[in-house]
Amino acid sequence: MPRILVETTVKKALKSIKHNPERTARNLIDMALQLSDGRFQIDFFTAVQKILQDEDSAYYKLIRDVIAHVDTDKLYTFGINVGYNSCTLGAQRIRENEKVLGCNIPWTISVQAGTEQFENNQQKYDDLISEGESLGVYTWKLFVPDRPEIIYPLIEKHPDCAFCVFCGINEINSEFLEATTLNNLMIIVRYDENADNICAELRANKLLYSVWYQYGHKDTEIIINGDLFNNARQLSPVFTVLIPHKECPEEVRRVIHLTV
Repeated sequence: MPRILVETTVKKALKSIKHNPERTARNLIDMALQLSDGRFQIDFFTAVQKILQDEDSAYYKLIRDVIAHVDTDKLYTFGINVGYNSCTLGAQRIRENEKVLGCNIPWTISVQAGTEQFENNQQKYDDLISEGESLGVYTWKLFVPDRPEIIYPLIEKHPDCAFCVFCGINEINSEFLEATTLNNLMIIVRYDENADNICAELRANKLLYSVWYQYGHKDTEIIINGDLFNNARQLSPVFTVLIPHKECPEEVRRVIHLTV
C-alpha cells in the first residue's frame, strides 16, 4: 500500500477512534495484517487481532486513555514511524539486507548516551542512526542517564525514526518539558515511588510516555503475580518495560521472559 494511502487512513482513523475505539482499533490491525509479509509481522498482528476479539480486553481501556490524553500529532507520527517505517518498509529492507550481507539485523537497537559521551561523539551517534536507517532500522532505544534534552537535536535530524528515551525521574524538569516538542519521541521514565508526580506532569502535557523498571531476583514474585504491573498501571503509561540488573541471574531472566 502506498505511503500516502497509509497516512491518510491512519489520520482518518485517529479522528474516528474517539467515537468508536473498539471498531477503529480492529480496522487498523486488519490493515496492518494485510500489509504484513514477514513471519514476525504476521504472527504479531494475528496475535493482536485475536486479543482485540475480546470486547472486554484491557487493551481497549488503554486505547481510550491514550487517545484522550496524548497529543494527536505525537501519536500519529510515532505510530507511523513504528508501524509503517519500522515494521513494514524497514522490515522489508532488513530482510533484503540480511540476504545480501549474510547476517541477522535487529529491528531495534539500544544505545547508551551519557552527557559527556554524547557531547564528544555527536557525529558518531548521527552516523550510527543514518547507517541503521540504510539497513532498515527505524526504532531506537536511547538510554540517557542525565540531561536527556541534549539528544533532542539528534532525534530531530531523523524524523522518520521512532525514539524511546529511557531516563530517570530527576532528569524530568520544567526545562525538559519545554524542550519536549518532538513528535517522534516516547519518554520512558524510571518507575519508583516518586514517579507518580512526574507521570502526572507528562500526562498533563499530553506527552507519549511509558515507565521502565529494573528488576532483580527479589522482584520475581511481584512480577509473576502481576502486582508490579497493577501498581504501574496507576500512572497510566502506554507500556511497562522490564530491564534486568546486570547481576540478575540468567534463570530469573528466563522466568521473567516467559511470564511477560
